[in-house]
Amino acid sequence: MYLTLKLKVIVDDQARKSLADTIIRFTESFNRVCKCGWEQPRINGVELHKSTYYDERAKTNLPSQLTVSARMKATEALLSAKTKLKQIEKRNQWRVSKGLKPKKINCPKSKLCPIRYDSHSGTIDLKNGTASLASLNGRQKISLLLSDYHKQRVGYSVKSADLCIDRKQRMFLHVVIDVPDVVAQDNSEIVGIDLGVNRPAVTSDNKFFGFKRWKAIAQRYNVLRTALQAKGTKSAKRHIRKTGRQLNRFRTDCDHVLSKRIVTSVKPGTTIVLEDLTHIRDRVKIRKTQDEQRRRFHSWSFNRLQFFLEYKSKIYGAKVEYIDPRYTSQKCSRCGHIDKKNRITQSWFVCKKCGFQHNADLNAAKTIRGNHQASKGITAAGGLPSPSLSFQPSDCSQSVVRDKLPISMGRR
Repeated sequence: MYLTLKLKVIVDDQARKSLADTIIRFTESFNRVCKCGWEQPRINGVELHKSTYYDERAKTNLPSQLTVSARMKATEALLSAKTKLKQIEKRNQWRVSKGLKPKKINCPKSKLCPIRYDSHSGTIDLKNGTASLASLNGRQKISLLLSDYHKQRVGYSVKSADLCIDRKQRMFLHVVIDVPDVVAQDNSEIVGIDLGVNRPAVTSDNKFFGFKRWKAIAQRYNVLRTALQAKGTKSAKRHIRKTGRQLNRFRTDCDHVLSKRIVTSVKPGTTIVLEDLTHIRDRVKIRKTQDEQRRRFHSWSFNRLQFFLEYKSKIYGAKVEYIDPRYTSQKCSRCGHIDKKNRITQSWFVCKKCGFQHNADLNAAKTIRGNHQASKGITAAGGLPSPSLSFQPSDCSQSVVRDKLPISMGRR
């Protein structure tokens, strides 16, 4: 399993200027190769190398290995864009039939493309916190700032590293290391997780994850954004972009905290079951009058959260599997009866057949677990929940265990 360590670069002014100029030339080469490959019907790295290598060496004066690296990154970007283009073409036929605006994919282009270093173009010593990187002016020696988390990963094999510059002109080195997977003995425990907009995550073992203040903080950002949009001045637009980046970092941190708490709450070897929410935004329709709900739904970062759960479960010895999400919110986790009217409110579930009453999100999490068990032939569809998990509306606030965790970048 590969992990990426984000390390802050400490460098003198001369080396900084040399590396910054190298990044600019590297970006120019990347964009030209992308433009050349985008016009070709079929992306082939070898053919792209033959048609661009010598021209790029002459134009950019980059070292040969960095020229090859720029072509390799361009090939990856082109393959990804072409794949998305094929997927969107199929989806666009459906979107046009529904009166929706078709999506477009443009040629990949970067403002500042990170330089990818391998064993030929860079030497990285995590133990001593140093690195030697190729540039336009030869090798540049830099120092790396390692935290306690990074020091725990010292000793693993370094595969590659990307050098990038952020908006504040700070340099970071994203080092990819090869970490062996945690081999945990499989157990029979299965935990279903219902991801949602109102409640970030609810597990089938009676745990609720997330904070109300997360929603309040996001709401403050959106109120500020609405006020700035009403002004329409240049400074207001600049401030909108700034607050948008702040909100994105906040949501990413929330997903990191949430995914780690979920993974560490289960035993090693446990199977975590999630819903396959691919294309859910195309399937779900929200009324135009429900502006707040629609905004929150379309800003829901379920895919990023699932990605965090996948790679963190490998670190802690758990595994993630997916099931069909159809009718999980309408199906009774006790008798398996499916009815749209079972969901009497957003937060409460009452089965019209057997009268079973439950928190709606918790019932959905148990249904996810039951559907997975049924697909594996472990138990009947829906399954029978433990009597201790069945409660009446008046017991809801006492029976549900709410998980509390402070928002902290260090708790990932």
